[in-house]
Amino acid sequence: MSNDTNRTEVVAEAHSGGNRVIMQRHKRTSIDIPQDRYDFVAEMIAEGKEKSMRDMLLKLLHIYSMYDVGSWRLEDGVLKTHMVRWMMMSDADMRLFEESISPQRRREIGLTMGKMWAEAWAARAETWDGDLRNLENWSTTEETWRVVGWGRLEFDRHLNRILVFDCVFTPETVAGVLEGLLGRTVKQSTSFDHKIASNRIYAFDIGPVEASHSG
Repeated sequence: MSNDTNRTEVVAEAHSGGNRVIMQRHKRTSIDIPQDRYDFVAEMIAEGKEKSMRDMLLKLLHIYSMYDVGSWRLEDGVLKTHMVRWMMMSDADMRLFEESISPQRRREIGLTMGKMWAEAWAARAETWDGDLRNLENWSTTEETWRVVGWGRLEFDRHLNRILVFDCVFTPETVAGVLEGLLGRTVKQSTSFDHKIASNRIYAFDIGPVEASHSG
């Protein structure tokens, strides 16, 4: 064990786009790892896939935190986190399922998905920004959409319009999900450039909170 173990260092980092400087504390430590794992990391570095062991471990810790890996349980081919079963499927496979049903049915399914998502958030309102109908909590919706791999969202407050980039779903499904999630009427924008929309970039105009969701 190195003498540097558990020594605390202080470094200064500037906020992007601002002059305020924050002080972030770092811990320096050392760990023992099996030889085969060490060789694997060394190979990743040699192939240029990672810059250093430190960078790789920090990336893994970030992913661990972002995806709450500590709650994952994989047993007999079943992956669960917080009692919810997850699975991996390519976007091509997802499209096969979506394109086999009518646009109206896609929207209905998306609406159900969005409502389930909103209910899950409301149940954890004490620790999360629970009311997704409040667009002040938009950053929560945006970040979660990105983390689960559904693409990227942007909200144009001036136009009251949501842009969806690189989404795995069809626009009908996305419209349903957003409507169920936000509790607002959602319509695909007719003024948006359809040449761009053909590249999985969709635009949706959103209305006020629906009466059935405002109570």
